[in-house]
Amino acid sequence: MVGEATTDSPRGALARVRRALRGGEDGPPPAVPVRDDAHEEETGGDDFADVLASVSAFLTGRDIDAEFYLALNVDIRRAGIDPLGHYLRFGIAEGRIFHPALSVEPADGSTDPSEDVSPVFRVDGDPFVLRIVDERRDLDAYLGPLNRDEELRMASVRFREFLSESGIDATYYMAAHPDIGRSGLEPVEHYLRHGIPEGRLFHPRARLVVSPADQDQPEWEDADVVLRIGTNDYRFFTLPLLEAVADTVIDQARDQWTHEPSLFAFGLPAVQHLRMVVAGNYPARLEFDVGELLGHLDGSFGAVVVASDLTGEYSARRVSDLTWALARLGMRTLVVRTDTPVEDDRGGPDRALDGDVVVVDWDRVCRVNRVTMLARLVNAVKPEVMLVVDAPTGFEAVVELGVGLSSVTRLACVYPSTGNLPQDGGSAARYAGLTAPYARTFVTTRAGAGVMDDLWGPAARSAARALPQRVPLADETVLRVRLEDRMEQMAQRADGRHWLWWSPPGSGYALLERVAGARPADRFDVLVRDGDERPVRDSLPVGVRCVGPDDVAASVAEIDGIVLAHPSAGSARMALEMSQYLVPLVLSDAEVFREVLDPGAAVFARPDGVGDESEVALSDALDHLAGLGPDEVGNLVSTAWSLVRDRHSDEAYLVELSGALGLGDD
Repeated sequence: MVGEATTDSPRGALARVRRALRGGEDGPPPAVPVRDDAHEEETGGDDFADVLASVSAFLTGRDIDAEFYLALNVDIRRAGIDPLGHYLRFGIAEGRIFHPALSVEPADGSTDPSEDVSPVFRVDGDPFVLRIVDERRDLDAYLGPLNRDEELRMASVRFREFLSESGIDATYYMAAHPDIGRSGLEPVEHYLRHGIPEGRLFHPRARLVVSPADQDQPEWEDADVVLRIGTNDYRFFTLPLLEAVADTVIDQARDQWTHEPSLFAFGLPAVQHLRMVVAGNYPARLEFDVGELLGHLDGSFGAVVVASDLTGEYSARRVSDLTWALARLGMRTLVVRTDTPVEDDRGGPDRALDGDVVVVDWDRVCRVNRVTMLARLVNAVKPEVMLVVDAPTGFEAVVELGVGLSSVTRLACVYPSTGNLPQDGGSAARYAGLTAPYARTFVTTRAGAGVMDDLWGPAARSAARALPQRVPLADETVLRVRLEDRMEQMAQRADGRHWLWWSPPGSGYALLERVAGARPADRFDVLVRDGDERPVRDSLPVGVRCVGPDDVAASVAEIDGIVLAHPSAGSARMALEMSQYLVPLVLSDAEVFREVLDPGAAVFARPDGVGDESEVALSDALDHLAGLGPDEVGNLVSTAWSLVRDRHSDEAYLVELSGALGLGDD
């Protein structure tokens, strides 16, 4: 009887649907063709349009809509049929439910419409009513389990296909977890519902990676199957099953033990005698041979430098300073460039490095297990020193394998921090505390070194050091000529000054526009170095033009000063380089500038808190510099040159680096 089929409680109806979705003993319900009331004759003697209107009014008055019916019955939603009309005429007879808050009951002669009972309608000639049985309206509480069951059903189908294609069965899972047989659940269903959350292993060859559904990584693209259940993605990779292990791989692993001793914990010498070996990185070991790579590099290396960027002017210069110094110390350097896009989208060509250097693009040479493979490379090269220059892959190698690596080479990590740890969120904040026990720590500023010592000093291998920037000095004869020309120009200068402005690429020119607008009698030019992207004409204030280093050298005496208002490591280097032109410097009052120059070597713009602080402070600093006499300006530029000679010359840099690496300790 239809009445018997439709008087289940909402929970009973949901239970039937869940069983069907899981594919229980009765199997899924047979497909029911969607019947459209527009093509069927009306049943019963009632005017169906009137019945539909009265029932609709009853439901609307109780805030019950068709959302649940359409969500549970995808075929109705796709067919575009009126949901309530379909339910009254066909859905009830087909065993569908309209809403968890409703019950379908046979109507007898005493049934009258009320707050909880709908008007009477007919199904196959029998009278029925809808009764309110549950006032709850949280549809997610009902739909959530149904959606999860559907996800699990689909995941089960795909996972079984993955097992079949990989030649993996459930024998291992059942043997390793005897309680599964007592649970009454089929192994795959148990694994998907309970085994994964409980951290159980289905099979040694089925490697699982769990991640949020909206997260992705390039190395996950090769997953054999991806199961989405709830908010997570479950990626499975088939690990190779080996009948025999190549001798070359055994040799590689044996060589690796000096920096990864755990390889011998499972008995490496016995690997070739095992009946079954599952090796996740076996293809990578076959593909990448350290000995073969070294054979192509022609010779030995005293140093390895791991760096992530050789295209930017400042980052490349920092690496070049290291390779130059290492060459002066008698070391040939292998530069391993990491963490760069495979599609060669690094923003431009590599810049030339000083010294005896060979560069290896690690992301092209090694496609998988880059961290451990990098450690294997270093272990094979056995350099005197290994320096990691702001390269995440190198930092991770030190973190994971630092104990072994530090036994074969001196380790040093070079971070770009300027003292804002841990708030800056950069590589120093992420890795410095983890690399400190194994590697010497170098940073840009003394303030940054102090912060690192305060945070991680007790666990550090040694105190953090501020590695100075190396600046080529101008010839003293040229300096004397430049100084004489400047004194002569200052004696003849009338009103109006010529200022040079430099900003790190991408910092913009809004501040320059405000300062230039406040000083209409002065002339401003923007310095663009070789290799820097020239600013768009429309981004510069009216009347401001771009000049290059050659223009500065040709007319250095006519420039009253260079303004560096944006503190950064690159700006600090620019200040040091400009000191060699004997151009007076106007610097924002920032720690990064005070690290390299003293107050007697530059004019520092100190905000006074009035109006726009940066604009007012810079304009006041320009007024101060314009008011200095020739002798005062001569003392200013000469002091700057002397400080750079004492702190940043080739000799000063070489002595500092050698001492920081402990190369004179042996």
